[in-house]
Amino acid sequence: MITTVTLNPALDKIYTISNFTISKLHRLGDFSRLFMDGEIDTVISSPGGKGINVAVFTQRMGIKTMAMGIIGGHAGRLLEDLVIREGITINCIYGAGNTRTNLSIFDTKSNTLTVINEPGNPILEEDLDTFLKRFSLVVSSSQYIIISGSIPPGTDPDFYAKLINISNAKKVPVILNTLKTPLLKGIEAGPTIVYPDLRSDYTFLDHKTETREDYFDLGQIVLTKHKNIKIVIFSKMTNGQVFYITRQGQYEVTFNNLKIANLFGFGDQLIGGLTYALVNNMEIEDALKYASAAGLTNAESLSKFVTNPKIINNNINRVSIIKREG
Repeated sequence: MITTVTLNPALDKIYTISNFTISKLHRLGDFSRLFMDGEIDTVISSPGGKGINVAVFTQRMGIKTMAMGIIGGHAGRLLEDLVIREGITINCIYGAGNTRTNLSIFDTKSNTLTVINEPGNPILEEDLDTFLKRFSLVVSSSQYIIISGSIPPGTDPDFYAKLINISNAKKVPVILNTLKTPLLKGIEAGPTIVYPDLRSDYTFLDHKTETREDYFDLGQIVLTKHKNIKIVIFSKMTNGQVFYITRQGQYEVTFNNLKIANLFGFGDQLIGGLTYALVNNMEIEDALKYASAAGLTNAESLSKFVTNPKIINNNINRVSIIKREG
């Protein structure tokens, strides 16, 4: 079993609207009529938050998955129900606030996707303490821990580091995917794999990440300073590039004939693909190719989750991986 941690989960609402126009009333149809009437404007809800997204991918790919987080209110109840429907074991704390809602508007005429994410509500200290205690009880039963996404407003930026310390004490590997201060504090605790989220700020360790050399150099600095970290991942999908800095070498991935439809779920599905590969004991280069192919499959689709093994396996052939010399 693997366990994902999403401290700031979300109820994702996806609006499909033909010819979305600002300053205009759009009336949505019944999703159940979509297959009878053809293209209509609809809304569907799905579980969200980066760790939840990883959990959906791994569960659909046949890996028993537990999702942990802090939820609240009506949106939290609905989120819980949607996660359970996926077959995921949910182990969440009920907090005082209401789970945030993220809105996505897909315009089928212009083929555009607009996303609006809420920040989330502050979490009470006693709820965070309860979460830590519950996490400590289940961590030993996990093959991997995936800690992903932002922290709620006001949460101690050391919180992810505390989870990593607990996992390290139980010798359970951790994949960390977050940003800013929680990322830096988490790195200091020494997870197994680090995937910095640089989408809002291309600065890492006080250095701009502009060239491939920047990524390789910064990744190597992390590996040199933190012996527990085995892999550092950077992605720059605006250029169609992924960089893996590992103990076995440095790798650059590019994609053949890349046609990006959206980049909102690329990183989550890459992490899900990497977790799947590691659980199935793939060799390092095969694991990196599989992870990249999983991310590619998502980036070329407007669907939130793409978990068709045949498509992912076919896309492995479109992944070009080069091991850097020196």
